[in-house]
Amino acid sequence: QDIGMSAKVLQLVNSAVFGRQQKVSRIAQAVPLLGLDTLKSLVTWFQLGTQFSNITSAGLDMDGLQQHSILTARYAQLIAAHLGFDRFDADDFFTAGMLHEIGVLILANAFPAQYRDILAFPYDRNRGTTGSEQAVFNTTHAEVGAYLLALWGFRDRVVEAVCFHHRPELQAAHTVNSVSVVHLAHVLAREQTNTPLSVNESYLKEIVLIDRIDELRKVCRSGSTVN
Repeated sequence: QDIGMSAKVLQLVNSAVFGRQQKVSRIAQAVPLLGLDTLKSLVTWFQLGTQFSNITSAGLDMDGLQQHSILTARYAQLIAAHLGFDRFDADDFFTAGMLHEIGVLILANAFPAQYRDILAFPYDRNRGTTGSEQAVFNTTHAEVGAYLLALWGFRDRVVEAVCFHHRPELQAAHTVNSVSVVHLAHVLAREQTNTPLSVNESYLKEIVLIDRIDELRKVCRSGSTVN
């Protein structure tokens, strides 16, 4: 019933990220295509983006952050399907990908001046902004975002993927799971921006995914017309 939110959802489902041949013109069509959990993550992101009034003064590129989150979510979904996870798992990975940067919104809104300074620090290809966040706040956007999603009752694997998407080696289980999928999706999506990240090679080697990066990159690029 929210016209603005409905328009955003329809815009997304018809975007190049999903690469659909047939245009979706009604929410009733979009819901079964996306799934309720996927829809929930999209609505959460869009709603937060409109509620945080201090983000602009923090110097965040909201359009860029939104596009990166959507692309990460789609890549996580495609990687999960290619690796043999079922639709339920893939939807969870989409949710984690969509919300993996939610902590950035929270920190930038609560501390706009400090976050503007963080964005001005030299960019670290290995850690992104997390090193600067740790120095300033003694925490990172990944940990803050995961804490909020845990309070909101999101599933553990969604929370864990958000918490460890920069540092997957810190999770307890070293397997191909939501953390490894979202970490890889996040890095592959960053390749489309001017702030690329380095993949955690030692971790991906341990879980036997390091030699499949090119394969998974092709899966992501072919499943989305954004390249």
